[in-house]
Amino acid sequence: MLPCCQPPDCLRCLTIYAVLNLHLSASLPLRVVVLRCLREVCADGQLLVDLFVNYDCDLGSSNLFERLVSGLVKMAQAALPASSEAAQLQQEQWLRQEALQCLASASQALLAWYRASTGQGLAALEGT
Repeated sequence: MLPCCQPPDCLRCLTIYAVLNLHLSASLPLRVVVLRCLREVCADGQLLVDLFVNYDCDLGSSNLFERLVSGLVKMAQAALPASSEAAQLQQEQWLRQEALQCLASASQALLAWYRASTGQGLAALEGT
């Protein structure tokens, strides 16, 4: 587990990510750190469900899960800069791939959580 993803810092990472959604011009190193932390967050199905239930289902709260997923989708689908150096293009492409991997990890974690909570267990997971 990454040092920035210890439990007290998970919400910090999510907060930083929300800020990044507003400022896509944030520095590359900052976006890399946040995506690495989000990779850990997205691998935890229970945490994702808790985020949804505690933030998205409460009418008085911000839709944290929705904003997380929407931000990752935007990052994964963002157009590459037209006039950039090869190294910068490669880094931007890596960011998009990492965002896509976070989305895939979240989908797998939510499916695993669902199957575990409904008693379908590990045997059902291996069939998909």
